[in-house]
Amino acid sequence: MNYGNKDFWEQRYRDNDERFEWYKSYAALRPILAKHLTPDSKILDLGCGSSRLAEDLYDDGFKNITAIDKSPVIIQRMKKANVGHPEIQWIEMDAIKLRLEKNSFDIVIDKGTTDTIFCGENSFRNIRRLLHNISDVLKPDGLLISISHRAPDKREKHFNNQIKYGWIMAVQKINTQDEKDKQEDDIEGLPEWFYVYTMSKKEYAVEKNKNQGLNLVDNRADIQTQKIDSANVQIAEGIPDQPQVIQPEQESQQLSQNVDTQKEQPKEETQIEDPIDNQKNEQIAEEVQNADLDQKQNVEEPKQDQDPDK
Repeated sequence: MNYGNKDFWEQRYRDNDERFEWYKSYAALRPILAKHLTPDSKILDLGCGSSRLAEDLYDDGFKNITAIDKSPVIIQRMKKANVGHPEIQWIEMDAIKLRLEKNSFDIVIDKGTTDTIFCGENSFRNIRRLLHNISDVLKPDGLLISISHRAPDKREKHFNNQIKYGWIMAVQKINTQDEKDKQEDDIEGLPEWFYVYTMSKKEYAVEKNKNQGLNLVDNRADIQTQKIDSANVQIAEGIPDQPQVIQPEQESQQLSQNVDTQKEQPKEETQIEDPIDNQKNEQIAEEVQNADLDQKQNVEEPKQDQDPDK
């Protein structure tokens, strides 16, 4: 099965109209998500599929939800199934080609979407594009919460990069046999553990210095994410704003501006691969050039991230 292929999902959704919950249900994830959500949080469900995540969040009081998926079949089906959840926005969109307003979401929830991208062709490049897109649409202090079956030794090198994405990473290990999630016990090949990666976007000012390379200045007084007791979550009132979808012509103009900006930057720079220690931010040697990074890793990386258990 090629989980990274759009045709695979289109055929799957045509052949099977039953709802399917990948990895963990909202009931099992609620204690984790409730720490980071407020009733007015703007939430992006990344690669929603036929999951009930958006509906369960809505029923729990979080009305400001946008759910995207690249399959037109499933988006149309979810719209019809959710006439009772009118504020949820269902949008046909590929996460790798995300076209949503920058700095507009408080939290992005990825429940298995990155894992499917790792199974496709050009997976490393596509993951970089995906993470850049997510960083762009997150507000300062926003969060990406990614649920994956792969351990940190396989995911940290991709997720944990302050220079590329402007966030810091934490990881939590959860057992698949959670009492709240017994319906998943019969899924063939279900791993014993899942990992919840939380990426917290920090607001940086980047200052160039000819002698010292880059200095990253943390503009925030603290990086503590507001936590709320899940029992005290109140239902939000009113209809949330419609998400702004960036049209292709706008995207083209933005790309042109980015290219012009890149031309003005110095060329003699090398890539920095390792995550940056918070204590050493003042001595970063040189700036990452995305174009050079893509070109170099295109040659060095395999076409897909082969999971030994697949």
